Amino acid sequence: MKDEEPIRPMTEAEAKARKRRSRWTALALFAFVILIFAITMSRLGTASLVGSQ
Repeated sequence: MKDEEPIRPMTEAEAKARKRRSRWTALALFAFVILIFAITMSRLGTASLVGSQ
């Protein structure tokens, strides 16, 4: 563990890139959750129509 390099602070460009990646990751996660919700609601709606016959 003696050979560890000290942690250097991020440059402004690196910080902006990280923030941009974080926003895109959050947007992708949100879209995935909405997609799963929509699929679930459509399957539940279909199941309730089939069960009511």
